[in-house]
Amino acid sequence: MKNLYHGSYIQNLNKVPPKESGHGKPYVYATTELAFAAIFSVQVRNTFIAKWGRLKDNTPYFCEKRPGAFDLFYKGKQSSIYVLDGKNFFQNDNMWKEEYISEREEPVLEEIRIEDVKEYLLQLEKEGQFKYISFENRKEYFPTIEQEAIEDALKMIEKYGLERALIAINKWRPDIIEEVELKIKNEVPKRPSF
Repeated sequence: MKNLYHGSYIQNLNKVPPKESGHGKPYVYATTELAFAAIFSVQVRNTFIAKWGRLKDNTPYFCEKRPGAFDLFYKGKQSSIYVLDGKNFFQNDNMWKEEYISEREEPVLEEIRIEDVKEYLLQLEKEGQFKYISFENRKEYFPTIEQEAIEDALKMIEKYGLERALIAINKWRPDIIEEVELKIKNEVPKRPSF
């Protein structure tokens, strides 16, 4: 396999160690795209206020679900993209299709230092390797993005419980709280009266 890219907020690594990241087992994560490596190179991301993936033309994208999410995650943030040999990497059906994983520590072939992740991604956009979709333009690309946000909120409630989820929704997406509460109210099964 060809070389892959691993993004990290930690710079100056000679080796990338496996790390547990919600899949129950430690892996080194990598991707074939510089844009995805840059997206994942920062310490904090939040799928509740942004989404990423590939557009129909196969271009990697980042889309704001809330105004200012792109700046919040990337403006002024330093990171590195590490070029890794792809020979030990494989894909798992239970993971994102853009992810490759390795179970062993991987030596770094090259480090691409990023002084400002936002500026790096915008440069990739100028080169046709990435698309930034602002909050104002989100519905042009994803007409159902607001409904997706409500569905994501309901899944969050199911996974983390109502109280914890409502704190996160109020913090990150207060614009949908009324609609989420209405959905919850309408989905609560009615008890028969005796």
